[in-house]
Amino acid sequence: MLRTLAAAAFALLIGSASASATDATAFGDSFTAGRGWYSLLNLGNDNFAKSGAAANPAFGNSLAAQLKLWRAVERPTNDWVVVFIGINDIEEATTTFGPSRAAYTKALKELQAAGAKLILVQAPDLGQTPKFKGKSEGAELTKKTITWNKFVAQQARAFHAGLVNLFSKLSSSNLYGPDGFHPNSKGQQVIAN
Repeated sequence: MLRTLAAAAFALLIGSASASATDATAFGDSFTAGRGWYSLLNLGNDNFAKSGAAANPAFGNSLAAQLKLWRAVERPTNDWVVVFIGINDIEEATTTFGPSRAAYTKALKELQAAGAKLILVQAPDLGQTPKFKGKSEGAELTKKTITWNKFVAQQARAFHAGLVNLFSKLSSSNLYGPDGFHPNSKGQQVIAN
């Protein structure tokens, strides 16, 4: 059911990314910030994502900081609100995602209360990125990605949100830039698709 909803939601987004484009509000990290999938889909000007951001409020660029900016511009929810954050939480987490989970859930409650139609995005397998694949930390990053993604799926069910699963979608090394971690233009196109 959630996969069907997510596919339909993004089909609507992609299908209407023309002269009368569907607008979407986005929150996230470097996988969403800048000239990535959000720009490729021509979704408007409400992309609050920042490089280095995390759900964890201990980060300077936190999801809470993005919500503060969102509130300052009268809380646009447009047609869809996409939350694609957690990459830095996965990288930095030691044993628990406690603060990250709490902040993520709090943000979703606020967005839903504002009337947002939510689409939550699960992280790609960070252990399979060229930067970590085959290295000792790769297996641990895969486990942490799976743990985070299970949490995001639980939140999608709790908030009746669409769910986009990128876990195995960015597995090819030719989808990453020179740092072996951030998607290049081909990788961003995969996310957009």
